[in-house]
Order: sequence, then structure tokens, then C-alpha cells
Amino acid sequence: MIGSSGNLGAGPVREASSARDLAALREAFPRFRVWREAYGDRVRYVARRVRPGAGPHTVVAADLAEMRAALEAGPGRAASRFSGMGRSR
Repeated sequence: MIGSSGNLGAGPVREASSARDLAALREAFPRFRVWREAYGDRVRYVARRVRPGAGPHTVVAADLAEMRAALEAGPGRAASRFSGMGRSR
């Protein structure tokens, strides 16, 4: 397999790293169910709160760093910080 960098094997290596990072995110935020969705060549990450409480109910992010930042922002701050993302201006 040729990854986006053009190196043979880059895809599986990146996927393994992403799987480890996703597992670490799940461990860091046990109040959320976190998963990866792939649609064609696009990937997104979804986190949904397991129980009612303060904080975002659902977070959708393009990458794990964005997801971590949104979940770390805490109640009320995640929505305001990321509310304009993805909108065309």
C-alpha cells in the first residue's frame, strides 16, 4: 500500500499509530464513547457522552488532536471554541 507520503507501507503504519492514539483518547476520556468513521477517503472521529451531565453531548472532529482539544475544553467552552469550524465564510 502506498500512503499519502508516497512511501510503501505508510498507510498501515499511520493506521496503527492512529489506533493507538484513539485507544489513548478513550482511556483519557472514559465518560465518552469514541470511535472512528471512514467515508471513502475521508475520516472523522466522533465522541458521544455515555451518561447525562455537563459538557458536550457529541463532538465530531476531523482528527484526534482536534477531538482531544474539544474534550479537554470542558463544559460550555467546547461549543464556543469550535462552533465556527467547517462553515464557509
